[in-house]
Amino acid sequence: MVKNLLAVLISSLLLIGISLYEIHYMEREFDKLTEQVQTLIDKTEEETANIEDAKALKHSWDSVKETMHVWVPHNDLSSVDLVLNEAVGHLYEDNYRAALPKLVVVLEQFKKIPSSYSLSLENIF
Repeated sequence: MVKNLLAVLISSLLLIGISLYEIHYMEREFDKLTEQVQTLIDKTEEETANIEDAKALKHSWDSVKETMHVWVPHNDLSSVDLVLNEAVGHLYEDNYRAALPKLVVVLEQFKKIPSSYSLSLENIF
């Protein structure tokens, strides 16, 4: 009986610890990405963004995405990939008007994904 209670307690503590790590890790990584996207949006609005800026954001996203597969479902990551690749393509062609809405969508996705998996009442019920 004592062994069972101890096992349940240890398992619960491990689960809580891993959950807290996941939340902290996701918020930290997506905050960095959000800053990068906001910078690229500002440059796009000024029409000073170039393909290297877009490639830098894409590279950052790809490196974060490799570890996010552990925490976030593939569909959420794929939707970010799709819109980000479209934005990069528009910036490659210096089409700032077409790239800007795509970058705004990516920004909103980077804000939404961590909150979708955080420990909050709306995610529990």
